[in-house]
Amino acid sequence: MLLYRYADKIVGPAEQETIKQVAAHYSAAELITKRPAAKNEAMTLITARLANYNIVVDAISITNFSFSNVFTQAIEAKVTAVPEQAENQLQTIRIQAQQAVAQANGTYRESVRIKLIENQLERSPNYLKYYALQKWNGIPPQVTGGGGNLFCGYQVTLRVRL
Repeated sequence: MLLYRYADKIVGPAEQETIKQVAAHYSAAELITKRPAAKNEAMTLITARLANYNIVVDAISITNFSFSNVFTQAIEAKVTAVPEQAENQLQTIRIQAQQAVAQANGTYRESVRIKLIENQLERSPNYLKYYALQKWNGIPPQVTGGGGNLFCGYQVTLRVRL
């Protein structure tokens, strides 16, 4: 009777045990991503095992993996998260590029401002005194150096209203 049921008694159990053995070497994600390697390993093991019964294996096919609902949902979440993560990285790169451009523009503007001040100083040495007065907040310093001249030779009268 074994002659007619060799597929059920020999091939089926050999196939199941071998697939379980191969699957144990891979994570669930790797079974999907490394399917050809898993298939080749299973083919080698099944062929060797069934050769003891003079059964020749031409090919095997791994057509469907069944996973738990939780694992399937986790895979779907990861597949969804990967494009979102890539989009977030792209957005970060865009912002960094915009910041670099803004910083370069600011640096350029500052260099132009400095050049303008240098040009004014070449034309008029008094420009520095004028610039200092423009930046002054109106509060005299608490400490002054040796001659007490706060404004580089300019006479300044402070008026206080009460």
